[in-house]
Amino acid sequence: MTSASIHKLAWHLPQLELPDRTRKELECRPLRDHGGRRFLAAYMDPGFGWKAAQTLARHHQPFPCTNEGKDDMVFRAYLYNCSTNFRDQVVQEATQLTDPRMRLIRDTIEALLLVEDATVKKVSEQMNIRPEVISAYEKLFFNALDRKADEAYIADIVYPHSRLVELYSDYLDNEPFGALLKRAARNNGAWDVLYFAGYTGGLLHAMKGPEIIPQFEAILMTNGLIQARNGWLNQQTGSVGLHQARSVLTATKISGQDTTAKSPMSALGDTIVSEIQAVKGDLQRRQIQQRISLAKPAVVDIQT
Repeated sequence: MTSASIHKLAWHLPQLELPDRTRKELECRPLRDHGGRRFLAAYMDPGFGWKAAQTLARHHQPFPCTNEGKDDMVFRAYLYNCSTNFRDQVVQEATQLTDPRMRLIRDTIEALLLVEDATVKKVSEQMNIRPEVISAYEKLFFNALDRKADEAYIADIVYPHSRLVELYSDYLDNEPFGALLKRAARNNGAWDVLYFAGYTGGLLHAMKGPEIIPQFEAILMTNGLIQARNGWLNQQTGSVGLHQARSVLTATKISGQDTTAKSPMSALGDTIVSEIQAVKGDLQRRQIQQRISLAKPAVVDIQT
């Protein structure tokens, strides 16, 4: 569902009951909201499709003629919620994925939908689930494919508390497994997701080779650089990445490898050195010329 279709559908929903706000927040709100809050709540909710269908059915309201094309799945979910007469096998299988016992499968599907080149067909093949079911789940419970270009929306799904949570040593202890899979998908792709979810062991065999060590060192150094330039240099906690980067840098220097050539500041340093040498050369030439001029014998004009 795009933002336009979400806006149209949210407009027809019953007024949402929102919790009380503070006085300051109430003063900042317009006197007539015109559905603005409903749209924002709907747009930032990946599962809005199912909630909209369920809400309209619960309040016995007719389904608005706003959805087109692939979004007709929301209408099918609306009929499914209205009566047992509208039995829909695809919608039923999609809702079964929300069962707590299907948590790992659900987390894996959602992560795969966040991969950069994800399609319903690819996720269907990777999970061995019918494409119609994957499409229905995506439209109703985790709408990501239609809004993949909206970086703010995707970032809110993957990093609701920003990427800074990854920089602390207790990161893996505090983050749910589904969130880790989503971040692996967004940053590295489907291979990492499937491996951590237990679906394939081919990743380790595929990555064997001499390029592994440089890649690993580059990851450690990049992570340390990000922490260093964002205020972690003097922190006692949450600076494990800095210690690892220092270890790699120390080992590299001890081995005698040239690390300066790989520094992003090396080109600027060479330019500065060249300018200093040029200025120094000009100064030396002027000093030499001045000494020569002082050493010349004075010309005596003898008048006879």
